[in-house]
Amino acid sequence: MQTEFSIEEVEDIKAIHIKRYIQHLQQLAEEKRVIVNCMVGILKKAKCIYDKI
Repeated sequence: MQTEFSIEEVEDIKAIHIKRYIQHLQQLAEEKRVIVNCMVGILKKAKCIYDKI
């Protein structure tokens, strides 16, 4: 965050910095959720195939 917004001191942080940081964290969480859901789907399909064998 320091290099992205050229923030040197805590006093330099503005509301827009906090908003953008929260948006960044939300984006990371969304990406992780999608990956986890895909992995769960793959495991469910693998179990169905295994059960048919």
